[in-house]
Amino acid sequence: MSIIRFGGSMHRLIAIALFSSLLLSGLSACTSATDTVISNQTQVLKQDPNNVSALIERGNAYREKGDFTNALADHNKAVELGPSSARAYLGRGMDYLALNQYEKALEDFNRTIGLNPELSEAYARRGEARVWLQTEYQQAIADFDKALAMGYNNPDIHRFRGQSYFRLNQRDEAVKAYLRAAEVIGDPNTLSNTERELKITALNEALDLGLRDAQLYMRRGTLLRVQKRYERAIDDFGEVLKLNSQSADAYEERADAYYSIGQCSRAEQDLRAACRLQNRRLCEAITLGCGTPSPEPTLLP
Repeated sequence: MSIIRFGGSMHRLIAIALFSSLLLSGLSACTSATDTVISNQTQVLKQDPNNVSALIERGNAYREKGDFTNALADHNKAVELGPSSARAYLGRGMDYLALNQYEKALEDFNRTIGLNPELSEAYARRGEARVWLQTEYQQAIADFDKALAMGYNNPDIHRFRGQSYFRLNQRDEAVKAYLRAAEVIGDPNTLSNTERELKITALNEALDLGLRDAQLYMRRGTLLRVQKRYERAIDDFGEVLKLNSQSADAYEERADAYYSIGQCSRAEQDLRAACRLQNRRLCEAITLGCGTPSPEPTLLP
């Protein structure tokens, strides 16, 4: 049972490891889709062995399956047959990224952009390669900003922007970037478990870097509470309150988590604290019926 609230707002090694674990839940569907692409493009290539587009698509599918050897073989051939194909270089560059060959990836993304400056993903991937090379953070941010301006947007781009700003000692900008990576629009209960895990991972990374910020803890705590990882959520809301003792939202969220693990009295205390911070009346009268067999939350008038 969730507590009824009274007005508070609801608010790539790590990434690769997470992505790999998340894939297990949908592996059958994913494998089926990539196998279909591989099968279809193989048939095309039997009829036309020099079909650059088919080589690129099959190589991309091989990479998605984790078959980097065949992916690279297809993309190498695509580059050889179509040296003016930006997509061939983009595909090979992404293979190199997956293989941790960042300098080669950077070279291919440079070629991609030289051939087609309108490929937004190439800027995002080039920025990623620069972050992994740990030498060109300012240029990486410029790449990410360019990709975003062109409409390319996913959590990874904001996470890598956050890393870049952190390495440049621009901590406020880093926090903003990580909050964008973990942005939740609407009800967090509507997110898939995969979406929540990706956002939690971005927040873990930010906090592990030492970006001690109340908003980061608040967002992670909310996502953890939705996942029913109540003890960890309670810890995060406690960190929020250490940083901002006036956060009514943190008290409300923690009350919900306490109630969910049967700590009714603590939930009542937090709801009363939130009530007082919101300057509401009759705060001490708030009760969740602690001690009764089936406690029900009480709405304030």
